[in-house]
Amino acid sequence: MRRLIGLGLALLLLGACGASASEQAPGDAARGASLWANSACVGCHGLDAEGSTAGPALIDTPLTVHDMTDIMRRGTPGMPQYPASQISDDDLRDLHAWFLNPVPLPTPTAVPSPTSGLRPTSGPVEVTWAQSACAACHGASAQGGAGPSLAGTTRPFADFLAVVRRGAMGMPAFPETQMSDLYVQALYDWLQLQRLGQGEVGAGFAPALPAAWVDALCGACHGTYAEGASGPALIGEDFSFDEFQRVVREGEEGMPSYDASRVSDADIQQLYDWLMALP
Repeated sequence: MRRLIGLGLALLLLGACGASASEQAPGDAARGASLWANSACVGCHGLDAEGSTAGPALIDTPLTVHDMTDIMRRGTPGMPQYPASQISDDDLRDLHAWFLNPVPLPTPTAVPSPTSGLRPTSGPVEVTWAQSACAACHGASAQGGAGPSLAGTTRPFADFLAVVRRGAMGMPAFPETQMSDLYVQALYDWLQLQRLGQGEVGAGFAPALPAAWVDALCGACHGTYAEGASGPALIGEDFSFDEFQRVVREGEEGMPSYDASRVSDADIQQLYDWLMALP
């Protein structure tokens, strides 16, 4: 009996040591850099994880892998939960290694943009979008995700490029050293093809989104067309303009406040009119 008890204790100690060694196994910083560049996290924490108004900096984080995993699994008031089916423990360990040793991020390669006609959507341009940092937030087909849908955007290219360069609420700025004008043009042209592929007018083609809705990333929480996501649905709700304006200006639990430098009074009126007109 004593021998059996001793053997059991030895096995328990061996298992504990093995678990500890596994938990402390070093992550792959290079792989972590690739994971980060293609994750939705860049939308709030910045392309280089240096932080933004929407999320704190993660570079040189004091968090341990265990702490970071716990936060990712349970979420926070401003961040959704990420189960292991979306991002594994190994992925988190590699991301953590990159936070502590930020090796350079992979640089996208510029590709020629379509010049005329309807290009096949399975060609090089679509591959470029799917592999870009944009797809992490706006969806692999630009149908929307953490960020709003961009497929078939009606914005002029100059406006589209300006948002890419200066960033928007919750979206980092992308300088030309990270995305060349040619690269952005290729992405924009591919987005236009998504609209042309569905026809200029036709069933299932959604109406254009107000610029303020896109720039403030309202769709990230309320759904691309205000149908609801991590935040409540706004479509079909009966609320007054004064109430809507107060919530935008003062914020509510889980929603930041927006001053006039971020959302103007005219923008609030446009957003309210758009919401009230939605079917």
